[in-house]
Amino acid sequence: MVHKKLLELLVNLAIAFLVLTVSISESCHLSQGTFYNRCLSGRNCTSGIDCVSEPVVVYDWMWDLGGCDLGCAAGQLYDVYDANSVQCTGSIYGKTCQCYVKEAKWKKSCSNKDICKLRWNPLCDGEFEGKWDASEGKCVKCSGKKQVEAHACGYEDHNVKCESACGAANKCDEKAPETGWCEGSVANICYSDCSYSSRDCSKDLCDEPGVLWINGECIADTPGFSCADCKIEKGCVYYGVWCDSDSKCDEKSCGESNYICDGNDWVKMKTDDDYLRLQCECHGHYWDSRVSVRYLSGNKGSAHCCGDDSQERWVTRAGICCDGKWKSGSGYECCTNADCPSDRPYCVDNKCVECRNDDDCSGYDPNTHTKLVCDCPSGSCSFPAPPKGSDDYTCKPLPSCSSNEQCEPNWCCYTSEIGGDGTCKQQGTIINYGGKSYFCDPPVGFVNTETSIIASEEGKIKSRNLIDLFLDFFFKVFS
Repeated sequence: MVHKKLLELLVNLAIAFLVLTVSISESCHLSQGTFYNRCLSGRNCTSGIDCVSEPVVVYDWMWDLGGCDLGCAAGQLYDVYDANSVQCTGSIYGKTCQCYVKEAKWKKSCSNKDICKLRWNPLCDGEFEGKWDASEGKCVKCSGKKQVEAHACGYEDHNVKCESACGAANKCDEKAPETGWCEGSVANICYSDCSYSSRDCSKDLCDEPGVLWINGECIADTPGFSCADCKIEKGCVYYGVWCDSDSKCDEKSCGESNYICDGNDWVKMKTDDDYLRLQCECHGHYWDSRVSVRYLSGNKGSAHCCGDDSQERWVTRAGICCDGKWKSGSGYECCTNADCPSDRPYCVDNKCVECRNDDDCSGYDPNTHTKLVCDCPSGSCSFPAPPKGSDDYTCKPLPSCSSNEQCEPNWCCYTSEIGGDGTCKQQGTIINYGGKSYFCDPPVGFVNTETSIIASEEGKIKSRNLIDLFLDFFFKVFS
């Protein structure tokens, strides 16, 4: 009995060894197979393409032990088999095919920027997916135009660099961002976003030994100092001293001269308080002091700088500075109400205006006798919106009235209820409408004359009855 169990164990170990040997010999790999773009399940095929599309020969992963393989996306395809669980390969005439779920399949030949995948480790459980870098033969993960990680079988790289497969310029491929290099007289640049530019410096040469071309001048070395310290070489300017919008306000020294970048070119500074340096020292917006400045209320500072840490208030033709905040544009007048004249006492959007809402307007128009209201975009303004209004923050008479309150005292609103046109009518005005007469009786408004007469007669009768009652009472008392 013991020998039998031992024999069974040895047989099982031998089988496992053979399976393991076969698996390891194949390793984790992509296995070629036949797949289809279209598959109709449960149909008895009379010809090969009745049930499926034309076959596509690509690859799928084999779950073997160890090893590594790499492929690029070949799209989503069907794997099919017949009703008797025999895979439908070759001629499937007369078979009833069934479809597996459509899955991603892979190809061995990759083109630049294809989706790529590596698998490795036992049971292919190691995995990396990215874009194919054809020039270097590796699969890369991108962040913008930069490679942040790369893999191939037996290779990995975690250095950040510009990568053409990620969209970087070809000249910047495999180079670190913000790298400059020379090719003869051409200066090359890869910027921080992996974009590229170049400059031909062939004209930037000076004939004398030890003399270099810097910003349009031939500068000679001085004892103990070399212009090469400025990262400038004969015939080539390195990235470190290029002047663009990113390096605006950078300062460099070469020889006995100081230079400052104005965002486009290097400018030689004549004095330490050069206006460009003042601009660069400003925390916020710079304004040239030669342009006339009109000071507003508040502290008066230097006219050339509207900085975040100042309390300056001034205006020029190009904009306005309010407590260190710069606003570009023309026609600005104020920072606060205190900056405005009495006829336009309110500051709205840095302009002096007559009103901000209806409460800022008072009185009535002498011609239309309608109430003055504010013409503004706010919901607190009653004047009609454009095109009738202009939203210019001025007090204007209402174009028409809809109630007596919108007319001057001792005037009534001639409303549409009695055939009116929304104008204001003076006290005592009589209007005939619908066979009835109405007269203006402020503050009530227009009233029906007939109703008014009846009410008046009823009042007289009540008065006479009261007097008769009073006289009758005294007659009985004293008789």
